Amino acid sequence: VRQRAMFDHLVLPEDAEGNVVSGFVLLLGKEYALRIARPPGCSNMAAARVTCDAELKLLLQDYGELLQQRLAQSATVADFLRELTTIAERALRTQSQVRKKRRKKSCSFHSLSVSRS
Repeated sequence: VRQRAMFDHLVLPEDAEGNVVSGFVLLLGKEYALRIARPPGCSNMAAARVTCDAELKLLLQDYGELLQQRLAQSATVADFLRELTTIAERALRTQSQVRKKRRKKSCSFHSLSVSRS
């Protein structure tokens, strides 16, 4: 069972109603900025607009449909942030594994080409 940090996100309301929150999500030891805004008077998370820093946006670019589903299924901002954290951490781990495989292949190829010269 994976241990979670005590706080994997920190968001604060920007308005008295709590329709707009902004802050950070902690993913594998790195902070990413984000903002979640619901239309005034709307308690439905499906109507919320999520914006984030460029690095997190790039990381999650292939997960847009899944994130929309999770947003619609979430009752609260905290629920959605837990879902977003899980998806983003999975994306980071996948990205890391792909990089390692590329490095191995690159190193192997380089070793072969050097030994033939």
